[in-house]
Amino acid sequence: MRPIIIRDSKVPVMLSLFVDIAAITLFPFIFIRTGQDSDRIIRHETIHFYQYVETAVVGFLLLYLTDWLRGLLRYRNPDKAYMRIRFEQEAYDHETEEGYPENRQAYAWRAYRV
Repeated sequence: MRPIIIRDSKVPVMLSLFVDIAAITLFPFIFIRTGQDSDRIIRHETIHFYQYVETAVVGFLLLYLTDWLRGLLRYRNPDKAYMRIRFEQEAYDHETEEGYPENRQAYAWRAYRV
């Protein structure tokens, strides 16, 4: 199973209310903003795609929100809370590694903590 990539999408623009979003994964799609298409961004978002699969979509959304809220309470900083989301930690750590999304160990995000 592979994600469906939508390039030059307005979705990231429409969702950029508080932060500037270059791309976003909303299973099974990866929406990439005009001018932001790169191997690194596609790799980062593809990692999220596989995280969605592993958590049956709803689990991803619940854990993502829970991690962000826990981080917000702990750090009192929305940017730091975002960077401490376990799914984001894995994606940022491996977004420059070619082949990582397809060859990653299942549930690799479990090694990360908020």
